[in-house]
Amino acid sequence: MLILFHTTASNETLFRTLLAEMGPESPSRHVLAADLLDRATAQGRVTPEIAADVKERMRAALDDGARMLLCTCSTLGTCADEMNDPRV
Repeated sequence: MLILFHTTASNETLFRTLLAEMGPESPSRHVLAADLLDRATAQGRVTPEIAADVKERMRAALDDGARMLLCTCSTLGTCADEMNDPRV
């Protein structure tokens, strides 16, 4: 299963549409974590605490049976990179 990790509802809509067109047979699940982007925006950056929360939520999504996780948020993408997990 592919997990798509979003921080805006518009990205969720966009990727649902793309997957429906390009890979309707591919199992996927969308995780919306707008609060994490809201916190980073309010702080003006991704703080260590926010990064830890992002990674924790991504790990939880992966532990729920995902084979791959795609982070669609450029602000939080560095957190995904820091996980050093080949599924991310």
